[in-house]
Amino acid sequence: MQEQDSQHYTHRLGADVIPVGRLQVVAPYDGRLIATVDTVDARGAEQALATAQRLFADRSAWLPTYRRKEILYSAAELLSQRAESIRADGRPRRG
Repeated sequence: MQEQDSQHYTHRLGADVIPVGRLQVVAPYDGRLIATVDTVDARGAEQALATAQRLFADRSAWLPTYRRKEILYSAAELLSQRAESIRADGRPRRG
């Protein structure tokens, strides 16, 4: 698999969580490498779950419902407008 057109995505769990490897994400129809993503160990997964639980419980930090709706409707509108130009793998077509 060629990595020249692929991207790498790092985890977003915090600086103290060290990646333990990389996972290749491939297109199911042709096996082409789309991206690589960091993987973490059990400690990193536990930290991610604890952070998610803490953030979910603190509703004062959430965006108001109306703002979340605005964001989702805007995203849906953009996807609708660009539906023809998005390839099967989710990346915009070139040219």
